[in-house]
Amino acid sequence: MIESHLLYQVARNPSSNMQSSHHDHQYEQMLSSLPLQMVIYFDGWYNTTWFWTNLFLYAWKARRTSYYYPPSAMEWEVVIMILLILLNGFRLSLATRGNKTEELSPLVWSMGLIVPALVGHVFFLCLQTYVLQIDVVLNSLSLTFLSTEFILSGYIGYTFYISLIMKH
Repeated sequence: MIESHLLYQVARNPSSNMQSSHHDHQYEQMLSSLPLQMVIYFDGWYNTTWFWTNLFLYAWKARRTSYYYPPSAMEWEVVIMILLILLNGFRLSLATRGNKTEELSPLVWSMGLIVPALVGHVFFLCLQTYVLQIDVVLNSLSLTFLSTEFILSGYIGYTFYISLIMKH
């Protein structure tokens, strides 16, 4: 297993004088995960790309006469797309906060928000009115990001939880 935890030095007694020896310091394990943070970072950029590409695709589909949309179907799909991008932004914000501050609650909430995000991407993968091959590629990549984030967040959340138990 790849060990992503770094060690950092924490002063044992911050009120001690500057001439304290090396033995006055304690080493603690940093629980934040660099791989998780990297996945969150790249997923943020990917979500932006996904949104603008889908917006372009809807404009293209609207101009093509060969794509007939039932009344208000395209509008609802665009609304779902906007809600999904907002959900993903909020979810990534929670995941970043939980990982960087080593707090369990935001990380668990971000994991819970993965479920509606998965449903949204499955909708765009299988159930939108016209699914193009680029839709399959874009949403499959999104599902890969979501799955990776869920696995890494679960592992890191577990280490946060164990750390909380050990401190008490």
